[in-house]
Amino acid sequence: MRSSFHLLALSLVFLACDAESARQGPSDLLVDTALVDQDQDGIPADEDCDDWNAELGAVAEDADCDGTLTDADCDDADAESTVIAEDGDCDGTLTDEDCDDADAESTIIAEDSDCDGYLSDTDCNDEDASVYPGAPEVWMDGVDQDCDGADVFFSCDAPASLAGDLEFSGVDEGLCADVQPLHLEGDLLVSGDGDLSALPCLCSVGGNLVVDPEGLMSTLRGPPFLTAIEGDFLIQTLSSLSSIVGFEQLSRIGGELGIHDADDLVDLQGLNQLQSIGGDLHIAHNEKLDLSEGFEQLGEVGGGLYFRHNTGLKNIDGFESLQSVGYRIVMLQNEALEGIDGFGALVSIDGTLSITSNFAMTAIHGFGALSSVGNDLEIKFNQLLEAMPEFASLQEVSGKVDIYSNQALMDLSGFPLLERIGGNLIVWYNDTLTSLQGFPLLESVGIQLNIHQNDTMERIEAFERLTHIGNDLVISDHAALHSIDAFGLLEEIGDDLRIVDNAALCESDVEALFQGVSVSATREFSGNTGACSSGE
Repeated sequence: MRSSFHLLALSLVFLACDAESARQGPSDLLVDTALVDQDQDGIPADEDCDDWNAELGAVAEDADCDGTLTDADCDDADAESTVIAEDGDCDGTLTDEDCDDADAESTIIAEDSDCDGYLSDTDCNDEDASVYPGAPEVWMDGVDQDCDGADVFFSCDAPASLAGDLEFSGVDEGLCADVQPLHLEGDLLVSGDGDLSALPCLCSVGGNLVVDPEGLMSTLRGPPFLTAIEGDFLIQTLSSLSSIVGFEQLSRIGGELGIHDADDLVDLQGLNQLQSIGGDLHIAHNEKLDLSEGFEQLGEVGGGLYFRHNTGLKNIDGFESLQSVGYRIVMLQNEALEGIDGFGALVSIDGTLSITSNFAMTAIHGFGALSSVGNDLEIKFNQLLEAMPEFASLQEVSGKVDIYSNQALMDLSGFPLLERIGGNLIVWYNDTLTSLQGFPLLESVGIQLNIHQNDTMERIEAFERLTHIGNDLVISDHAALHSIDAFGLLEEIGDDLRIVDNAALCESDVEALFQGVSVSATREFSGNTGACSSGE
């Protein structure tokens, strides 16, 4: 009886154990949870944000288990926080709603439409970021930038004088605080960032305006109401400068305008209201400068006009109002210069016009109104120039006319009204010039007429009205020249007559041509070995 009872009790214990095992499951009884990875993402269950979701990573990399890794989460202890990709400064405002998503203190677009830092209820124009309480006022532009209720009225009438020189680094020193127009009696030296717009009250400079060659400015901004510089305006050796702006009122420079070695300067449009320069306009060694615009209002240059060694300059234009140049115009060794235009109003040059060694130049236009040159006219060493400029109104050159070594020149017919040359007329080494013509009204050459070694020249037919040569007439060293019949009216040669070494000319025909001409010194005819009209 007792044995039966023990067997029954033991059976009940085994049944209870089986029921508990079934309730807990085999893993609770037999498996270490550190080895479980239900979502097969490679992260053990005890390190996984959710071991039944493979898209969620490890707690060590995403503390708040919101699906954004710690280094991409604005707050990895807050599953409701923004993410850095959508809120760069983690201020709780998304990037497209934030005025500055790199500054957690910035305003938001909903409250500051123009993002100038002033809320809509305090900003007098919340659609313009340059307008806000206390903003810098741009005088006389019709806009109330500082929200004080009015624009600033300003006039340069009756300016006060400021003695001495002024060195200005771009920092507002309070000179214009009382809106009093100023005339600076001395020099203005610009350094620092070159922002002269901080001197709106400056109306004129009695001395020079000099830009410090050690300055770092990329843009030279002018005083907005500056009308005159009595001395020089010099911009030299400033490789960082790329533009000149803000000189809209500048109409007169009493001395020189010099722009040298500004390697990145692209144009001079900021000086397009300039009307007169008392000294030289000197533009040299500027690698990227374009002169198709910039001097549309310039009517007078008292000194010289120089364009030298501007390696990127392709065209000289924009001088359509220029009427007179007091000394000379020199265009020298501008390697990329292809053409000259835009001098259509130029009537007189008191000195020399020299267009020399511009190796890419193919055409010269725009001198149609030029009537007189006070010294020399030089067209030399322009290797690709095919035709002379059309000097349709030119009547007198007081010095020499020098047409020298233009190797592609084929046409010299650009002087239809020229009557007098005070110095020499030189035509040398123009290898492709086959005919010398283009001086139909020329009556006198003051010194020497010298035509030498133009290799393909066949005819000289340009001097139908020439009566007087003050010094020598020399025609020499031509292989193809066979006709020089255009001296029928020549009466007098003041010194020597030399017609030598022209292989296609007949010696006796030449002697006969000049038989009736008065020659004060030597007559020389030699080396002219061509066939004669008489059969000699």
